Amino acid sequence: MIVFTVFVFGLSLIVYSQGSALWVGHRALRFEIGGVLGVIGLVSLILIYLRPLLRPFIKHSYWLRRAWYYLNLVHPYLGIIALAAIFSHGYLMAGLKGNFLVRLALYLITWQVFWGFVISFKRAPAFLKRKGLLMHTQIIIGVLVFVLALIGHQLFG
Repeated sequence: MIVFTVFVFGLSLIVYSQGSALWVGHRALRFEIGGVLGVIGLVSLILIYLRPLLRPFIKHSYWLRRAWYYLNLVHPYLGIIALAAIFSHGYLMAGLKGNFLVRLALYLITWQVFWGFVISFKRAPAFLKRKGLLMHTQIIIGVLVFVLALIGHQLFG
């Protein structure tokens, strides 16, 4: 997972470095790339938050058990992809300035990913893992992310 995180971080750095060149004269290309990254981030967040919704139904269907299994496998990777894609989307679309609601949603996503890293870190102390699990599994943070992003997108276009 560390190799994957470093790889996605490197891709994000490329987007940021090339994004500054796109600010000057390629507004349509910047919006196209930003829009695609926004869709990637949205789909990854939907898949992440689909896991708790499937949990009550996994006893009744073989296919839901399989979907649950694969969602559990890709959950950490989807979290990293969501963080990188949504930050890159915000940077390319608006520069992350002036839209407090979207920045607050980004901070909440970063909070979730940070505590996910703490939970998955093998040498973290047990008390920190317990607190991290409590912080990472708050569904209200996911609801807040969607609401803040929706309102921020509606207010600032």
